[in-house]
Amino acid sequence: SDKPSIPKGFSTYSAAVWMQQIASFLEEVVGSDAYLVGNSLGGYAVLNTAAFYPHLTRGLVLVNSAGPMVADEDVDHSVSWDPQAADPHMRDPFEQTDLLGLGTDLLKRGVSLAGFLAFRRRDRIATVLRQVYTDNQTSVNDELVESIREAALTPNAFEVFYRTAVGGRAMRTGYTVNNLCARVAKLEIPTVLLWGVNDPWITEERAQRILEFLKYSDSGFIPVEAGHCPHDENPEEFNAKLLSWLGERESQLAASKQS
Repeated sequence: SDKPSIPKGFSTYSAAVWMQQIASFLEEVVGSDAYLVGNSLGGYAVLNTAAFYPHLTRGLVLVNSAGPMVADEDVDHSVSWDPQAADPHMRDPFEQTDLLGLGTDLLKRGVSLAGFLAFRRRDRIATVLRQVYTDNQTSVNDELVESIREAALTPNAFEVFYRTAVGGRAMRTGYTVNNLCARVAKLEIPTVLLWGVNDPWITEERAQRILEFLKYSDSGFIPVEAGHCPHDENPEEFNAKLLSWLGERESQLAASKQS
C-alpha cells in the first residue's frame, strides 16, 4: 500500500493511525462490532481500538502483544479517551528546528538505514524468523520471507520503519499498555491473552504483567506451544483454542440475552 511520510490527518505514524484504520474498516465494511485479534504490534493496535471504540469491540484477543509499558508510577491517568485526542502531537514530532537536532536526526537516520538495508536481505529475514519460530520452523519458508521482503521494498518503507520502530517519538503519546488495559478492564470488554509461551522477544512474563493490568473476571490467559507468531507456527492448536474461547463467549452472550 502507499506509505506517505505523514498519514493524512495525523502528525506521524503511530497507534492512532492503525486504530483509526481498524475502526473505519469495522464501520464502513463490517458494519457491526467484532472480535479483534492482534499479534505483536497488531495487538497494541487492537488494544487501542478497544479502548477508544468499545462499541465496535465484541471481544479482544491479544497474541504476544507489543506496545509501550511503563512503571506504575509513570502511568498517565489523565489521558482523554476521545479518538480525536489519540494523536496528541500538534505537529510532526520528527520535525527539527535547530541544527543540533537536525544533525542528530540525520546521524540516527543514517545508522538506521544501514540496519534496515541489512535486515531486508533474504538471509537476514530468514535468520530472524528462525529465532522467533521456536517450535516449528517449517513455516519459515520462501513465501513468508518474500512477503516480508516485499513490504520492505515498497516506496517510503524505510521512512515508516524509522518513524514507528526507531525514532521512538511517535509512541510517546501517554497511551501505554498500562492505561489502555485499565480502560479495557473498566469497560469490561472480554479479553484473552492467547500466547506463544516460547517467544524469546515478548515473553510469558510480559503476559502476566498485562493480566495484572486487566485484573477483572472476564479476562484470561491461554498458552500455546509456539514462539512469537503462534497462529502461523502452530495453527492447529492456536485455532482450536481461539475457536473454543469464541464459542464460550458467544454462548455466554446468548444466555445473557435470554435471561
